[in-house]
Amino acid sequence: MSHIKSALLALALLCPLTACDASDEGDVETRAVENFEDGMAWDSDQGAFRVMLWSDTGDIQVGRNDLVLRLGFHDPVHADAPGQGIPGARVDIDAWMPKRDQAMETEPVVTYIGDGQYRIENVVLTDEGVWNFDFDVAVGTSMRESISLAFEID
Repeated sequence: MSHIKSALLALALLCPLTACDASDEGDVETRAVENFEDGMAWDSDQGAFRVMLWSDTGDIQVGRNDLVLRLGFHDPVHADAPGQGIPGARVDIDAWMPKRDQAMETEPVVTYIGDGQYRIENVVLTDEGVWNFDFDVAVGTSMRESISLAFEID
C-alpha cells in the first residue's frame, strides 16, 4: 500500500472520532450550540431545504414549547432567501440531551398551517442544558433530509 493510501486510510478512520466528545459519561455526539433567535434559518444537512424556526414565546425554554418551522426549497442563487414553501411534507422532531442520555418524553403534534409552515406543539423539555433537535423531513416518497441543531436551554 502506498504512503498516500495509508495516510488516507488513517485519516478516514480518525475523522469519525472527531465528531464525538469523550466525557465521564462515555462518548456523546456533540453539535455546535446555537443561541436561539426567533426566525433563525438553516439549510438542511444535505442542502436541499431552507428552514426557519419560531417559538410562540420568542425563545425555547424548559417546559412546554410550541414552535413553527417553515420549510422551503433551498435557493442556490439567494442563499438567505426562505425558498418556495413546501406543503404536504412529513415533519418529525426528536429532542434529546446528549450529555445525560435523556430524550423528550412527549409526542409533539405537527400540523401544516400554510406557506410551507408547520406548527409543532407540545415540545416539552424537562431540564436545563444542551438539547439536540433533530428534524426529519420527507417530501413525497423519495426526498428525505434532516436538520440537526443544538441549543443551550436555560
